[in-house]
Amino acid sequence: MDSKKFKCPCGGQETLSSNHLNDVCSVCHWEDDYVQFVKTDFAGGANFFFLNEYRALYLQVTDINYKTKKMYNLHHAKAIPSHHKGIAFVV
Repeated sequence: MDSKKFKCPCGGQETLSSNHLNDVCSVCHWEDDYVQFVKTDFAGGANFFFLNEYRALYLQVTDINYKTKKMYNLHHAKAIPSHHKGIAFVV
């Protein structure tokens, strides 16, 4: 029997094994942080970007294979968030 999967608050795919307990989405690489889920404009939790910002970046890319790679690189690049100096895209 498959265990229940929860939707990622960023990309909406059912990839998380728990709800808001810091699982990482295998598609968009968002870490499901409860504080950032409740306060979607809060940066400084488990993720470098805030949820609304990261979700907007995710929705800009339409090809799923490219999207997964781009979001992985963006999430792990230690880029400076746009609310500080502008977003650095790494592809």
